[in-house]
Amino acid sequence: MQHFDASEYLEIDIPAHLMDEQEYGGYGPIVARINELRPEETADYIIADPTSEIAQHFADDIGVDITDRADIMAACDIINTRMADRID
Repeated sequence: MQHFDASEYLEIDIPAHLMDEQEYGGYGPIVARINELRPEETADYIIADPTSEIAQHFADDIGVDITDRADIMAACDIINTRMADRID
């Protein structure tokens, strides 16, 4: 079974409460588990602590406006989709 984690994918430390484990397998057996970013919680966290490692990563490496909640949430959705796309 494959396992993907947002912390490993982004190569930064992400607080556990900002991630949620999702199982993938469709109608068959579970083939992967992904610790995805929780968009709303991540946006709230980044806006509240713009000096955090995840906030700096979003701003510097991804180019997200860390004062724009919708922009942060959209970036989380893109990251989660890219991790899901890696499932074999």
